[in-house]
Amino acid sequence: MTTHKQIAVALMALGFSFSVGATGLGQTKYTTMCLGCHGATAQGIVGPKLTGQTAEELTAKINTYRNRGNVGPRSAMMWGVASQLGNGDVEVLVNHITNLKEK
Repeated sequence: MTTHKQIAVALMALGFSFSVGATGLGQTKYTTMCLGCHGATAQGIVGPKLTGQTAEELTAKINTYRNRGNVGPRSAMMWGVASQLGNGDVEVLVNHITNLKEK
């Protein structure tokens, strides 16, 4: 049985492109890359609380991590994660985080 993902990969190989909405992409990035340490609502678990930070603050921190810079005592934990993000990824991820509401 052929899956939707297999069909999408085949179509992309033929030159078709797909657009995932920014909201969905931000949620997917957050779920796969951030949720484990920062929590479902970015309330903080192992990683610090992200809710309440501005888009500018979050973007600056992620970009510092992407450049292997230090933001806090656990910066090295973020270097590998942040290095996987392109500029567009950072924007949709930060947008998703700033729209989360802590419960």
